[in-house]
Amino acid sequence: MFSGVITPAALERLSVIHQKQLWNYLHGRSKPGKTQIEKIEKALQKLGAELISIAL
Repeated sequence: MFSGVITPAALERLSVIHQKQLWNYLHGRSKPGKTQIEKIEKALQKLGAELISIAL
């Protein structure tokens, strides 16, 4: 998933899904529903767009 790339705290801020719930998804304790998956996807797409827009 996102382990080692983005922290749960950062993904929480982007997706508005609590860190504990993200941890549960990451470690297989629960499975995200369709809505939660969409929130995570949108959050990662937003992060990607922000990174692409950075001019060095």
